[in-house]
Amino acid sequence: MLYSAVQIIGDMDSTTAPYARVRTPIASGFIIDVPSDVHDNLTTGFVVTAAHNLKGQTNIQFQAPGPDGTLMPPLAVNDWVFPSESLDLAVAQVPYLPAGEKRLYWSWRIDMMIPVGHIETVGLGSPIFYVGLLAPLERLMARSGTIGAVDQFGIEHEYPEYDYPCHLVDCRSYGGFSGSPCYMLFQLPGLERSADPLPPTIAGEMRPHGAMMNGAIFCGMFTEHLTDAPGTDSQASRYGVGVMLRSQEIREAILGDKDLSKKRKQADEDFTKDKSSGPKLRSASRAGLGDSVRGNASKPLSIDLPFEDAVKTLLSVDPADLPDGDESP
Repeated sequence: MLYSAVQIIGDMDSTTAPYARVRTPIASGFIIDVPSDVHDNLTTGFVVTAAHNLKGQTNIQFQAPGPDGTLMPPLAVNDWVFPSESLDLAVAQVPYLPAGEKRLYWSWRIDMMIPVGHIETVGLGSPIFYVGLLAPLERLMARSGTIGAVDQFGIEHEYPEYDYPCHLVDCRSYGGFSGSPCYMLFQLPGLERSADPLPPTIAGEMRPHGAMMNGAIFCGMFTEHLTDAPGTDSQASRYGVGVMLRSQEIREAILGDKDLSKKRKQADEDFTKDKSSGPKLRSASRAGLGDSVRGNASKPLSIDLPFEDAVKTLLSVDPADLPDGDESP
């Protein structure tokens, strides 16, 4: 999941040359995939970041890791949509590529956000990690924290125009992590009939056995960091409380925005036109990397995280339906 974050690139004032601007990574973001309503296994990718990251910027690019983690060349993306004035949220469609160019991105499907299955919200005290840009070293890394407060309202944000429900995270951060995807760690029991020589039940049946399965689920976006020392340099380590925009607001905003819906519809139409000239896009979690080719207007195919399908299956199973759960050793 370290590869699930992207760098947002913009312009900042130079620290060495007065009145000069330098091109540099300025913040973090991630890619969300929205499944098509028309075509099986076709998704439209959207770059997501915190809206305040784009203030004062006129030439935005994003740079994403490929399947092996190597950062690919930046892509310009300036057609940003701000779904709600109260949300610190900016969304832009992943741009189309020139004919013949292929790219694969790591992404997270929009139907794999909390709430999903039996995970309705984050749990108080749950461990989380967020992946983003470590500004001093200009590279992506994961940082960890703990959910300290759930579903908070009325928080005064650094940018007062925003007002949204959020989770608070006990963590520390560096400059550049605003816009990072956040993941909650969780465990689920896995049970299956045992072929090992375990003591059978009285009826002679083989007992189930299993192990705890560890997973991570998208739970929100890191937007800002509260600190005891206002005005601390953006690259200084800050201990305190992080603010997380909840995943349900992100999902509702993306699916409910009219402009983003038009972009998804246009992607469906573009694919329909090219369908006869190129193979159908398939999710890389269910197909080889070579299946990412499309017709003349090649659009980057995102990779669903490999753990996704297994987690989705587990989350859809009611624990009460697991076989002989009371007899697990």
